[in-house]
Amino acid sequence: MKKSILIKERVLDIVRASPGISAPEVAVKLGMSRISAYQYLKNLIQSGQVRTDGKRKSTRYFLHESMYIGSNIWEASGLRFTQSQIHDLKQEILFALQESYGESETEENLNATFDRYCMYIAPDDTILKGFDAFLTWCTDPKHDFSSMIVQKALEYLEIIGSIESRRKKNGFLDAGGTARANLEGIMKIGFDNFFFIIPSVLENAFGRTRTAIELYYGKLNGSEYLIESAIDGAVDTIKSYTEKEQVDAYVLTPPTQGRNIQFRDVLDDMLDLRLPKIKAEKISPFGRILRPQKEIRGVDKRKERVENALMSLEVTIPKELDSYRHILILDDSFTTGATPNAIALKLREAGYKGKITIITICGSFNYDLAITEDEI
Repeated sequence: MKKSILIKERVLDIVRASPGISAPEVAVKLGMSRISAYQYLKNLIQSGQVRTDGKRKSTRYFLHESMYIGSNIWEASGLRFTQSQIHDLKQEILFALQESYGESETEENLNATFDRYCMYIAPDDTILKGFDAFLTWCTDPKHDFSSMIVQKALEYLEIIGSIESRRKKNGFLDAGGTARANLEGIMKIGFDNFFFIIPSVLENAFGRTRTAIELYYGKLNGSEYLIESAIDGAVDTIKSYTEKEQVDAYVLTPPTQGRNIQFRDVLDDMLDLRLPKIKAEKISPFGRILRPQKEIRGVDKRKERVENALMSLEVTIPKELDSYRHILILDDSFTTGATPNAIALKLREAGYKGKITIITICGSFNYDLAITEDEI
């Protein structure tokens, strides 16, 4: 994804949040020249996403009321959706929910559910979120569910409902059982709790969730904006947990690839925990070339991932370790859980006997649904 595409998305978000904004105001918010702001806004107008009101210095920018989304990206299909048609589709879905499950739901809650879980990157790198993204996925010629949008929406919502029914009162999904099953027989367990916020992938070919997509492209393209968006919904939940569960110190799982923008740095800044931080780094033991976990793929590679995690980690043990009662380990996502568990084992080997909790932004209840190829 090109950097210009990410900036265009930020411009669109600003217009969405501040209807009636001027180009100079957009330029100030993004720290760019007025000429650049005008050009990005012009591109959004040409794509039908933004409209103007007024002329010259009085020009103001708004989202287009009849913005075409979904299958208008696929010019061959000829399908178009206006905001009125989209509203009618949502009403059909709400009616179907009532008929099928006896559940009465509001359009506001429906939008919130799709906003939290759904994102789609079109072939031209257009970023779509929420129901717009779901509609585009349905009309993708690769599978073409144009005539089954309501049915697919019910399937999607059923999967999400099943996930949310497992969410604990503390706001997390429990990955403890998954991680223990993944590591059973090949690695000792060093953690007490293992939680995550959002699944990486949804079953039934719905693919990656919005958070997983934001993490993937954010890290791939060095986009602090996308990484922040992925983390944003987890910040309050994590901070609340650290306070209620009296966390004494925390560890950030180290990156394995050099990037200008690192997930752990963005997460650290956003959380601002004001707690002692235990340093963990990736090393290259015995002259080995450091191998990122994501390059070790497949169910039959679990043991190799575990060994790689143990050999390539170095944890600086603090003098105050014995005084800690609860340590938190934070990571972006997990496939087997080997890396954060390896950090936990390093702490155990140093004599730590307190509680250890692992929290990741993305995760899975099922190893087969975890992202093992092009892993986040």
